[in-house]
Amino acid sequence: MSYESGKGLYYKAAATALGAAVLIRRPWAFYIVSMIGIMISDPGRMSGSSKTWRTTDNGGTTSELAALEEQLKQLQATVTGTGTTWEGTARQKFDEAYAEFTKSLATLRSTRNATGEAVDQSAKLYYIGGLTFVSIAGMMLTYALAMLAVKRYVPFAYMLDLKVGKAAVSAGRKVLIKHGIAVTLLGTLFYQAVQQSEASGKLFPTMKGVPNELDTLKSGDLPEFSSTALEYSVESHSLMPKLDTQGGLPRT
Repeated sequence: MSYESGKGLYYKAAATALGAAVLIRRPWAFYIVSMIGIMISDPGRMSGSSKTWRTTDNGGTTSELAALEEQLKQLQATVTGTGTTWEGTARQKFDEAYAEFTKSLATLRSTRNATGEAVDQSAKLYYIGGLTFVSIAGMMLTYALAMLAVKRYVPFAYMLDLKVGKAAVSAGRKVLIKHGIAVTLLGTLFYQAVQQSEASGKLFPTMKGVPNELDTLKSGDLPEFSSTALEYSVESHSLMPKLDTQGGLPRT
C-alpha cells in the first residue's frame, strides 16, 4: 500500500481545522488544531525508509550483512583449509570469535528486519492518523457551519458545542497516544540496532579499519599504517596488523 498522500492529509486536516476553529471560537477547537500541527508527518517517506533497514533477502536494500557473512565464510575456509598449520590459543580464540560474530550477525539481521517492519507499520499508523484527523477536521467544519445556523438558540448551541468538542478531543487524543507508543517502540528498536552493531564490531578486537587516502585528506594526519596485511604475533598469540609507520608501499 502506498502512503505517499499521507503528508497531504495532515496539511489538509490542519487547514480545515484552523478554518473551523476561527468560526467556532472555542478553546477545544484550537487545541485540535495544535494537536494536528504537532502530528504532521510524511508516511510515504517513512514507508520508503523501511527498505533501507531490511536486508535484501527480506525485500530491503541492505546487502552489507550478507556480503560480510560471505567474506567471513571465505576467511574461515582459508584458516581451516587443507595444509594450514595455524594452531594453539590464537586459533582457538579465532574460532570462538568467528562463532560469536556469526551469531551476532544473525541477531543483527533479525533486528534490522524487525526495525524495518516496525517503520513500515508506523507509516501505516500515521497514514490512518492522517485520515482520522481529516475526518475530525471535517466534523469541526460541519459543526461550525451548523453553529452559524443555530446560534440564536443558545441552550441548544451550548449542548451541541459540549458534545462535539468532547468527541473531537477524545478522538484526537486516541490518535496522539497511538502515535506516541509507535515512536517509543521505534526509538527502542533503533537503539537496539545501534548497540548490536557496536557489539558485533567488538568481537574482533584486533581488527581496525585501515585509513585510506580520503581519511587522510579529511583529518590531515598521516595514517598509522598503510598495509592491510596481518601477521601472527608470537608475544601476544594473536593476529596483528603489519605496521608501516614510515609510509610508502604496503608490506606484504
